[in-house]
Amino acid sequence: MTEEQKSLLNGFKHLRKLQDYDYDFKLAKSKGICSRDDGPDLGYIELQGKYDRALSLFLGQTLDMQSLDAELEAKGIPGYNVRPDDPAGTMWEWFRSRSHLSSPYLYLRSNLRIERLSEEDIEALRTESLDTDEGRQALAVLAARTYQELTSYEGEHGSWTLGDGIHTVLYCDLGSHNPTDPGNNPAPAESLVLWLTFKDETLRDMSRSVEERNDIYDRNLDWRFYIQNEVIPAYEKKFSDILGYPVKIFLHDNPMTKEEHDEFERELAGN
Repeated sequence: MTEEQKSLLNGFKHLRKLQDYDYDFKLAKSKGICSRDDGPDLGYIELQGKYDRALSLFLGQTLDMQSLDAELEAKGIPGYNVRPDDPAGTMWEWFRSRSHLSSPYLYLRSNLRIERLSEEDIEALRTESLDTDEGRQALAVLAARTYQELTSYEGEHGSWTLGDGIHTVLYCDLGSHNPTDPGNNPAPAESLVLWLTFKDETLRDMSRSVEERNDIYDRNLDWRFYIQNEVIPAYEKKFSDILGYPVKIFLHDNPMTKEEHDEFERELAGN
């Protein structure tokens, strides 16, 4: 087994403690897409990765992610540098490395429970080629028809409801990976979940003066507030309207709102 294959399997193991984990490997084994009934094998993960690419094709053809990319780029906000098949040492890097969206900011967070596919669709997923235009289009159509069923949560966790009665599930905070952390984000059980992230490497440059680093920190706060309060609400609505299916976008570090941050600063100052 290669190091990359070991990394994929190890990354998947960490998902078990997340609230949205509801894979059915007994079903996967019965359909012949996994050799185990208690967790994934390489065959399952590779087939899931192929479905991910097919879904990414469909989303890339359907959603206007380029507008979001251009908006963030125009603000000078740097994208994230982990690309598909790169090594991933953290949970968010693992999800980012598994996603095949072309955006430098957006990546797929929803789980893809391919064991829910019909026998016919599993066979098509296995046999259609991503190396031909015809195969890519066939797989994109397959993903368009099935992604809602595969991304909806059907497990025992997250069965609480918001005021409007929508069944929700918690998406684990990226810092703690603790399902009980108050920073976790709720999303409808039936929704497509995306993570949005950026990475400013200058934050780590300790050769800069204190004043320069403070300016960089303030700039990053401005970016976070802008993304959280303006970009995400606009594109959640836009993407949801296009798909006719709820889309949730979470900023990976769960920033405070501007009001919460101002109150926090006042408390620190003793005012």
